Amino acid sequence: MEALLILVQRLTYPNRWCELTQMFGRPEPELSLIFNENVTDIHERFGDLLHNLDVWLHPQAFARAVFDKGSPLRDCWGFIDGTARPICRPVKNQRIMFSGHKRTYCLKFQSVVAPNGLICHLFGPLEGQRHDAFVE
Repeated sequence: MEALLILVQRLTYPNRWCELTQMFGRPEPELSLIFNENVTDIHERFGDLLHNLDVWLHPQAFARAVFDKGSPLRDCWGFIDGTARPICRPVKNQRIMFSGHKRTYCLKFQSVVAPNGLICHLFGPLEGQRHDAFVE
């Protein structure tokens, strides 16, 4: 149970190994070893689910569910989502990284998200100055 808690806590954001040493009372190398062993075990057991997305994606069922909820589109199964991720002010190329709309330095990404929450396609990063219409 402790190994699973270490894995889940490490995968949450934000945290560092030094914070986990205080939480679990173990040194950093030991926590790292436990984490890596857990990830390896999970990959060996369930790695086939990551290599074959047919298990996760059912476009016909998704399109039917979206249509049943009242959408006029019969073939819509994914939703476009754009996001601007703030970054520190760069030393070079400040102008192209600045988004006037968000008033921050950022990198832009666009994704297609399935109704089950899976990101099917991810495009980016692009400069912050780019308009959302450019991100296709």
